[in-house]
Amino acid sequence: MNTLYKIFIVAVLFCLGSNLQAQQSLYNHYSQNSFLYNPAAAGENDFLSGYINFRDQWSGLKDAPEHFSLGVHGGISENAGVGFKINRQTAGIFMRTDLELSFAYNIKIDDTQNLRLGLNSGFENKTIDYLSIDDVGQADLSLFSNNVEESLFHAGFGASYNVTGFNFQLILPRLYSPETKTPFDEIYGSFAYDYVPENNTKWLIRPSVLGLSSRFAVQQFYLSFLVQYDHFWVQASFRNNNDAAYSIGVDLNGVKLAYAYEIGRSPFSRATNGTHELMVAYQSPFKLYKNAKQKLVTL
Repeated sequence: MNTLYKIFIVAVLFCLGSNLQAQQSLYNHYSQNSFLYNPAAAGENDFLSGYINFRDQWSGLKDAPEHFSLGVHGGISENAGVGFKINRQTAGIFMRTDLELSFAYNIKIDDTQNLRLGLNSGFENKTIDYLSIDDVGQADLSLFSNNVEESLFHAGFGASYNVTGFNFQLILPRLYSPETKTPFDEIYGSFAYDYVPENNTKWLIRPSVLGLSSRFAVQQFYLSFLVQYDHFWVQASFRNNNDAAYSIGVDLNGVKLAYAYEIGRSPFSRATNGTHELMVAYQSPFKLYKNAKQKLVTL
């Protein structure tokens, strides 16, 4: 009976781990940092930039998912940029680590519009932390480990189109992956509009929408509304599953600090301390090519 119970626990852990490994991390700060999702954002402001983003999901719940992302990117020519990103997700004994290299190219259509195209590729490593297993025998867990522990190559695509305050983005994070059947198994799309009053340019109002379609999870939509005055901003976001997130941030001489608190509406989410997310980003004065020019990238 004890052996059957252990196998049942292992099966539950396996299902949770497989779900973690299949999905991309969901971040609240996508509106302030497009490089979280889109390789086309690599080098968009020419000078070397970097960020750290940490998401503590369902805080207070033991072994709840945690998401960490670190990225660096910059321009290598007037129209091209490169970037490097590390993503790590953990949930209990399961861990996924992604290492990605990105390349982006900018196509200037005219003075009011441009199109950026990006590709990324890298490896993801899926592991099980055997040392932290207490209640489940490692011999039992080995029955499932071959399906969870592996290293895979993947490639993604992203596009970003800007025209007079409007921004449209399309991302295929798994353009190629052994886990997907087609390049369209997972699709991200976003729309944003920046409104700046003519008589007071210190104000910025940005409504935005992010949609995620995946065969690994239910479709999700995020509606966000950001208001910025000078160096400070606040944002409210709402999802189609009735979750809500509230963010605040500041930009001081190229250093951006942002915090988000997410409130779940489900009985399970209400039993936790919510979800916390923190981002620190820096736009440096360093350049990767001789004639780099600092570009204005809002937020």
